[in-house]
Amino acid sequence: MLRPLLAAASGSYVLFYTLLVLHVAAALTGFASIGFAGTYAGRATHFATVTDLAGPVTDLAGEAADQASSAAPAGMTIEELVRYFRRPAGLWWALLAVPWLGLGALAAEPHGGGVAQAWDLGAFGLWAAAALVAALVVVPALGRVGAALVAPGAGPPPAGPAGLDGAARARVARSGLVASRGAMVCDALFFMALAFMIWQP
Repeated sequence: MLRPLLAAASGSYVLFYTLLVLHVAAALTGFASIGFAGTYAGRATHFATVTDLAGPVTDLAGEAADQASSAAPAGMTIEELVRYFRRPAGLWWALLAVPWLGLGALAAEPHGGGVAQAWDLGAFGLWAAAALVAALVVVPALGRVGAALVAPGAGPPPAGPAGLDGAARARVARSGLVASRGAMVCDALFFMALAFMIWQP
């Protein structure tokens, strides 16, 4: 009688820790991918607004245009940006699995409170919101930046902002600004959800 109970308990712990490890791995992978995307999107915005490439870009959003006066990021080149934007945020989709793996881990947790607690639902909502922001805002904006920066076909060299007209540079700057801000929102939601999970208010 005792042995089947022990076996069942052991199986529950294995399932719980498996889901928990997958949950954490998906979160770190997805949010790191979005975080790097935000950094590169911000740098693409800067490069698209540098005034000495093809004259000032006067029709950009105010904050994007303000970045034109700052120095170029140390060590960053147009070629590096273009290489990144050939396949930006390649692992962002891991975010989509994060809330569901978390719910699965909570449901499988032996002697746990299940998924009916308020902090569970709050964390789930924050994870889901981050995934939606990534899918509906960040990734499409990254795609628009990549479409403008990456020359058609596989052959180098890329044109870079110096080879873009004013309208294209404006699109890069606007889309880069949207992507970088969206990535910041995703990371803020990530840390809020993490706080819910750790402190369980």
